[in-house]
Amino acid sequence: MLVPFPKMVEEAKTQIQEVSTEKLAQLDPASQLLVDVREPNETASGTIEGAYCVPRGILEGNVMELASKHLGNVSADSPIYLFCRSGARSAMAALSLQQMGFTKVYSMAGGMLAWEQEKRPVVAPR
Repeated sequence: MLVPFPKMVEEAKTQIQEVSTEKLAQLDPASQLLVDVREPNETASGTIEGAYCVPRGILEGNVMELASKHLGNVSADSPIYLFCRSGARSAMAALSLQQMGFTKVYSMAGGMLAWEQEKRPVVAPR
């Protein structure tokens, strides 16, 4: 049976934790890993301050090194916050990282669409 992507996202969201844009805006970027999983052409217009831009397709292969670099070490309870354009890809990425063993993985509900609609600050990607 084929499963459409929106159905996969819906199912993933029942297995992950989402955070609001307000919660994400209150976080200290130094004490958790913030990852923008959009593609480079999407992040070119800006991202959230403190975020690393790592496209969804290569996230799993890079998350351990990135977490270690940013947090000083990496463990199952390293806090990781993900976002994308709408919250769909970040939900799928959060589920994938949970399957890798991470226990504190969060997806920002509504993605950059919600962030920008609320007129929250955007910076150039690093």
